[in-house]
Amino acid sequence: MTEKAEKRGIKFIDTVAEKLTYSDNSKNGAFMIATISYVDNLHKSLQEVNRILKEGGL
Repeated sequence: MTEKAEKRGIKFIDTVAEKLTYSDNSKNGAFMIATISYVDNLHKSLQEVNRILKEGGL
């Protein structure tokens, strides 16, 4: 899956959803592919995505 994403210009990272390594308001978008079923804390994971997204980000 990683290779397919990278061929399409999508950067793939392997990280912990509850503690993303990006700065606040630094990303235009984020994907959580095959993730939600496996996170320890769904609420914290979604808070982290919200934290890193720029205003209007997806």
